[in-house]
Amino acid sequence: MIIGSVYLIVIGLLAFGANQRLRNTRIKLSESHKALASTLDNLQITQTQLEHANQDFRRLLDNSGEGFLTFGPDLLIDTQYSLACETMLGRSPAGCHAAELFFQNDPAKADLLGTVIAAVLNEPDTDTRESMLSLLPTEITHADVILKAEYKALDKQKFMVVLTDITAERHMATLLSRERRRLELIVMAVSDSRNFFETIHAFREFLTTGLPRMLQSEQSPQLLVKELYREIHTYKGLLSQFSFPSTPKALHEIETQLANLLSLGDALSTSQLTQLVSAQALLKPFDADLAVLSDALGEDFLRQGDSIVLSDAQARQLEMLAIRLLRGETVDTSVAEIRSLLHEIGTLRKVSFKDVLLGFDGVLKQAAQRTGKELAPIEVNGGDDVWIDPNDYRPFLHSLVHVFRDAVAHGLETPEERWEAQKDDLGKITCSVAVHDNTIHLCIADDGAGINLENLRQSAVAKGIYSADQVAQMSDDALAQIIFMDNISTQHKVSDLAGRGIGLAAVMSETKNAGGEVLVKTVAGKGTQFLFTLPLLQDNVAEAKAKSKQIHGE
Repeated sequence: MIIGSVYLIVIGLLAFGANQRLRNTRIKLSESHKALASTLDNLQITQTQLEHANQDFRRLLDNSGEGFLTFGPDLLIDTQYSLACETMLGRSPAGCHAAELFFQNDPAKADLLGTVIAAVLNEPDTDTRESMLSLLPTEITHADVILKAEYKALDKQKFMVVLTDITAERHMATLLSRERRRLELIVMAVSDSRNFFETIHAFREFLTTGLPRMLQSEQSPQLLVKELYREIHTYKGLLSQFSFPSTPKALHEIETQLANLLSLGDALSTSQLTQLVSAQALLKPFDADLAVLSDALGEDFLRQGDSIVLSDAQARQLEMLAIRLLRGETVDTSVAEIRSLLHEIGTLRKVSFKDVLLGFDGVLKQAAQRTGKELAPIEVNGGDDVWIDPNDYRPFLHSLVHVFRDAVAHGLETPEERWEAQKDDLGKITCSVAVHDNTIHLCIADDGAGINLENLRQSAVAKGIYSADQVAQMSDDALAQIIFMDNISTQHKVSDLAGRGIGLAAVMSETKNAGGEVLVKTVAGKGTQFLFTLPLLQDNVAEAKAKSKQIHGE
């Protein structure tokens, strides 16, 4: 009986404990449920906040004016992108192949994008990956829109492209560049009118007389194309120095086509050259360029052309001399005053060789600006007492534009390179002129890196001019003379400044036509010298001596 009671008490206690634990569990479950519900509420709030933040971020991207899109290793563009992408690319980019969308008209760039992305995926180093992405094209042209592209690796499997519409910026830059060239043309025409008018008269004479005569000559097409090439290249340089906006571009295009014709060899015909080089086609941009001057300076500026200016005293002396001669009076030319006046009249069209060389300073500055090099003003030693008729030396003087442009483009180093070589930041072009035994000695020198003889050697072998054994046996001085041959250049890239291997061939040709000679000397790291010898023509000798006496007060 007692045992049964105890048993019941124990069972009751156990049941009570179980019930208590169950109540505690329920309480805990209830509390957990409340906590879970609270967490779910917080998550819902967080999700809502994230959605709002995402919407704000998307709104920010859509209104940033820039295009943002991403793609993976397959180059397929993700569905998430900024709204500006549709405006820039003319369609929704989602699902499109990035290379095909960006560079649909340029297979080479499309292949480059795929190749670089594949290489980046296999590159573990972050810095190297960024360097590889920097090799990708930074401009995308889509219809009439120009886009700047920046590529970023988000991780190993995702890439982002940031697109910026720079069409208006590029258009404005083009307008500013055009206006700058227009102002340069006006300033150069006014400030250097003698050389300006001499150049435009020479070019017009080439178009109206020289070019037709060349095309109607009996020489072979192979020789004719080289002669045309030299003339076109020379006038491109001459007109460029005065910042003609259109004509040099037209001449550069003809140069490119002439280069293609050179490769035809014996298959080349004169009719092909006649069709390519048209005087009428070149007159159109030339007249358009001159119209810029007419609009700015008036038609009288071009109509009057280059003028010879007399001082009031000279005009009065000339007037009195004319009156005496008209009266039939005898003029005693032994009188110092009369002799001085006659010598001045006789040299009005003459210029000093020094002034001619100083006139190339604009060419040098222009070439330095376009190649990112820094240049001191041209230095000319001597030549102020060497007076010449420019017409006697016109083709030779024209050809010197190639020497000066090449001195900058090929010879002088960039400021960084000069600093590493422990040179002054400013490159120097120095000329010296002297006359001995009725011969003009002219030296044009730069203090640049010197001619790259190894590139010259390779070019001579590649062109089939010499064999590898022949150039290996040449001295450096002999090898340097190859620079005057047609189609030889130490530059591997053609630009509107250099690289065609025609300019110095024109210099050699015109020097020989003037009865002179030219040699080149170069020292690695020190610079290059062009050494000319030219005959001082007899009608210039006496005048040069007389002018020298006037200058020195003898």
